[in-house]
Amino acid sequence: MDNQKPQSEIQCSQFEALLAEALERQLPDEMQQPFETHRQSCLVCGPIFSEAQEGMQWLKNLDELTPPANLIHNILAATSVAAAEQQRAKALGGVAGRLRSVWNSVRPMATGVFQPRFMTSFA
Repeated sequence: MDNQKPQSEIQCSQFEALLAEALERQLPDEMQQPFETHRQSCLVCGPIFSEAQEGMQWLKNLDELTPPANLIHNILAATSVAAAEQQRAKALGGVAGRLRSVWNSVRPMATGVFQPRFMTSFA
């Protein structure tokens, strides 16, 4: 007697890979029947599908939020400052510019090292 699964049946890893497409009803026709067969017969994947389906329904029922009016401006302002500092360091060029650039990238990590309690450990 052959204990191998029929070729049309899919494995759990394949089921998980196809789960999003199945939930969005975009599963290819040739995969629909093997997917359904596996979903109904597998004690692990069946509950996973049900929970994912409930989760999608829950997400669809949530109210859509409007982002704060100044969100994009704040993001651009915060990221532009860092980019401007890097460009300024490159423009200075030479050793001084490179040292300043390195120091600006290391400074957040190094501030703890320069605390008096830590420095006395070196002495």
